[in-house]
Amino acid sequence: MDHSRKEKRQFERFETDKEVFFTVSYEIRTKVNFQIVDQKSEKILPPKYPAISRNVSAPGVCFSSLKQLETGDLLILEVYALESREPIFMEGEVKWSRPAAGDEGRFETGVQIMTVEGRRVEETFYHDERHRVVWSAVLESVLGNFRGNDGR
Repeated sequence: MDHSRKEKRQFERFETDKEVFFTVSYEIRTKVNFQIVDQKSEKILPPKYPAISRNVSAPGVCFSSLKQLETGDLLILEVYALESREPIFMEGEVKWSRPAAGDEGRFETGVQIMTVEGRRVEETFYHDERHRVVWSAVLESVLGNFRGNDGR
């Protein structure tokens, strides 16, 4: 590995493989080509795409899916973690999307999370001195509350 080209990251990343579903907000192609009507409210709903998270950091998530996305796409994500039947809802913006290396037909996508359950992500950042990590609602939603695991 060429260490001279190694990226300096502001936030630590954690490997993960959680089930994620996402919809693309305000996608014109969705509204024109693929219209599902919600029987109760009769609203047109965009399609929901499945994905698997690859890694997560305090402000973002990377996932793999069959859907290629565009930089700037706004997403609504549903994350299922810790055997929960109820999703955690997040909103985010696609920062990059590219073909997955060695996995033809799949795409890896990096998303900067803006809100978790309606709360701005930046408001949830805190530095845990004991574990030496910047934690957030994004990490807690995907990985669980590590503070609760050790009695703190």
